Amino acid sequence: MPWTIEQIERRFLGFMEANGHVVIEGHSVRSPTDDVLFTTAGMHPLTPYLGGEPHPAGQRLTDVQRCVRTTDIDEVGDDTHLTVFEMLGNWSLGSYFKETAIPLSFKLLTEEFGIDPHSLYVTVFAGDREVPVDDEAPAIWSQVFTGAGVDPTGRINPLGEEDNWWSNGPVGLCGPDTEIFVYVGEEGVPVFGDKPEFVEIWNNVFMTYDRSKDGELTSLSQRNVDTGMGLERIAMFLNQHTSVWQTDELAELAEAVAATLGTSTADLDTDGTRSLRIVTDHLRAGLAIAAAGIQPSASRQGYVLRKLVRRSLRHAELLKGTDEGLLAAYAAAAEAVSQVVGRRWPDVGGSPDGDAARAVLNKEAGRFAKTLKSGVEHLHDLAEHGTTFDGDLAFNFADTLGYPAELAAEEASRVGMAVDPGWEARFEELREEQRARSRG
Repeated sequence: MPWTIEQIERRFLGFMEANGHVVIEGHSVRSPTDDVLFTTAGMHPLTPYLGGEPHPAGQRLTDVQRCVRTTDIDEVGDDTHLTVFEMLGNWSLGSYFKETAIPLSFKLLTEEFGIDPHSLYVTVFAGDREVPVDDEAPAIWSQVFTGAGVDPTGRINPLGEEDNWWSNGPVGLCGPDTEIFVYVGEEGVPVFGDKPEFVEIWNNVFMTYDRSKDGELTSLSQRNVDTGMGLERIAMFLNQHTSVWQTDELAELAEAVAATLGTSTADLDTDGTRSLRIVTDHLRAGLAIAAAGIQPSASRQGYVLRKLVRRSLRHAELLKGTDEGLLAAYAAAAEAVSQVVGRRWPDVGGSPDGDAARAVLNKEAGRFAKTLKSGVEHLHDLAEHGTTFDGDLAFNFADTLGYPAELAAEEASRVGMAVDPGWEARFEELREEQRARSRG
């Protein structure tokens, strides 16, 4: 029987609650601190408590946290990248450590989700010049595998800082981790390594350090456990899908959006499928961001929201094949996403926050519609004259037309223009010159 997103969420939280964890409400995608634009990991809202401050709900917590990933928005449209994704997490704030966290993870995966223990492999921290090798985790994993009747030989791989050290950034909370992989290949006795047949599904971070601005590590007052498992990724794996867009909720979303734009997923070619995924993803993410009270703007969180709306509007137009009735179709698509996602995310559904979020997206789309039309027409004209898209042209589009540089570059490639590979560096150089002039 297929696993739905909702079933996986309930099973995870129910298991953690049965093992002494208190279910807490996930934080909004707006970061609780100024060091990052959005909540990018489940631990962000818990930073003070991981640092030693008592949490009102106790020392064992679990939740599902929405996170925003901004570094690879341009990759959205493939089989795995999403702008907003959900993290299943459980935390020990000085309560238990590796001796409990590792067996707990193994039990959830094998008994609750039914994963064959013989398909599980793990990596552990091999140590570096600052922190010694983690001898505890491999010893515990060895006991866990042996207890399940699985030979641990070749299943526990020690790796260095690049692979098995988790940090929130260059400064702040950090620590060694153990990552859990599932083998999905067909080889009888596989050799564990960095291969696509080994899929990472869960990370247990043993958060015990704080790194200062000068790079110095100090031990925290308590030993914490911070775990993170991608909800969409585990759903893809449990259902033996090859894309997150085959999971139940995202598939339903894509079908609903396609219908509002006058097409269906079955009728689309590769480019059309990519455009539909972009529209659906960006509406889903845009609604979550706008529901957190963020408005479109020229900087920081607002710039991300603006980019999502404008990029999704252009791909909605590509799917429709015309700009006639585009804004009405876009509003209908936003409404469709709101209804489906709102079943689990009330703040983007039929609530005052959800109504306000849709209004924000529709207003920004309306503002951009005329610019979109003129920008596309201008790029087509330039393509006919053999113009190369470079940083100067990108800056002109952004500064004069208000047309986002990244969207202009994407459109230039689509209409057959040669694109200078160094356009982004030149664009940033011109933007910095403009900022310098503005500062006087």
